[in-house]
Amino acid sequence: MRITVEELLRRYAAGERDFTGINLKGCDLAGVNLIGINFSASNLLFTNFSNANLSGADLSGTDLAQSQLDRINLSRAILRKADLSYVVMRDAYLEGADLADPYLGHGDFDGAIFRGSNLERVSFYSSNLRRSDFEGANIIEVSFENTYIYRTNFRNAILKNISGPTQRCETIMPNGEVVFDPEVVTGLKDFWF
Repeated sequence: MRITVEELLRRYAAGERDFTGINLKGCDLAGVNLIGINFSASNLLFTNFSNANLSGADLSGTDLAQSQLDRINLSRAILRKADLSYVVMRDAYLEGADLADPYLGHGDFDGAIFRGSNLERVSFYSSNLRRSDFEGANIIEVSFENTYIYRTNFRNAILKNISGPTQRCETIMPNGEVVFDPEVVTGLKDFWF
């Protein structure tokens, strides 16, 4: 169901939180405050949520592909099976978010904070994770194939069944060790442990 931004904001201000399955494709929602909103199974393709606050939101099964999400607050949000391919999510805040089974390939996550997040069966294929922070995150069955990892923090993260990347530089590993060599191509075991 297609609705306008004005209608969404009016209904949200009136106390409504369940907007399951709506279509806001291509809308500009920069800077909005939609804490705890339910956008599950919605079409938010090409939507601008820069500087928006969607903490505690349910975005499971939502199509956010090619959306602008710079500096968005998605702390404690549910993003299970969401399509976040080709998103721009620089300096986004996703602390404690549930990101199980989403697709995050080809995204720009420069400076994104994933601290304490649940990242299970995630693909970061060909993504930019420069300066991203995964401290204490649960990272299981995640693909970092062809991913740019530079000055990324994995301190105290739980890592299991990880694939890729082959290059890294100035990255903090789960054990606190800092890897400096950008040219070294290593096996998976050497990279993570």
